[in-house]
Amino acid sequence: MLTVVSTKKKPSLSDIKRAKEISQKLNLPYLKRGKLTLNQLFEKAREFFKQEKIRILLVENQNLKLITPSKQELYFHPGLLKIRFLNILKKEKFNINSKDDLFYQVLSLRPGDLVLDCNLGLCQDALLCVYKTKSMLVGLEIDKVIALVVRDGLKKYNFTGKMKIFNTLKNLIYPICIDNKTYLQMAKDNSFDVVYFSPMFINPKWICSQMMPLREIAIKSFPDKDTLENAKRVARKRVVIKINKGAHELFDYLDDFQIVKTQTRLEYLIWTKK
Repeated sequence: MLTVVSTKKKPSLSDIKRAKEISQKLNLPYLKRGKLTLNQLFEKAREFFKQEKIRILLVENQNLKLITPSKQELYFHPGLLKIRFLNILKKEKFNINSKDDLFYQVLSLRPGDLVLDCNLGLCQDALLCVYKTKSMLVGLEIDKVIALVVRDGLKKYNFTGKMKIFNTLKNLIYPICIDNKTYLQMAKDNSFDVVYFSPMFINPKWICSQMMPLREIAIKSFPDKDTLENAKRVARKRVVIKINKGAHELFDYLDDFQIVKTQTRLEYLIWTKK
């Protein structure tokens, strides 16, 4: 899918400059916006580049927004993270150990643990991880444009209220643009405490509005057998996969993973190093 770089209507000189810099750095075409509406910009891009399926990366007041072919907007935002985090704070307030939160329980996170997030997405799981570990997290994203949007948004986003703690914790997340298969092949033995996968599926069993733009354009793939073998080699403690309920039945190489069901339409697969 071709990505075209452009700007908002009536852009500042700094927006134009940044759009052109991104175009050169990522080797993507730049298209002047002028007074075109978004629909007109898409029409111009499709006609000019002779491609039907196009997405557009917009620079708006130095911020980045990726417009999908169906005109959905992908940009960095906390999404459901706020609800999940407030539930964790509530448990802490009433002296309920945060490990009782299922996400923390299945990842078995402890302060100081190093986590490899193999499907970084919009960083929601990653941010919860660093809240618990207070340690570096490496996040992998195969799509260079999504990686840029997330890296830029993570740097600029200002968390407020009870979420303010993430303005410091977000600096512990280290995004890398690479596919997880290649990264795990190169990684050293026992270099992370936890290796975590949350692969995107083509046909989800539920709709989450915050995730739909990412779901539309993200690469859908489940880690193959070799990738999981490398994940086991790299993990000091465990490998965890978050998937739709029943999806594990599609793969015949997960026999040594324990299934942990949830009250939602998700389930976790856990492999623990002996």
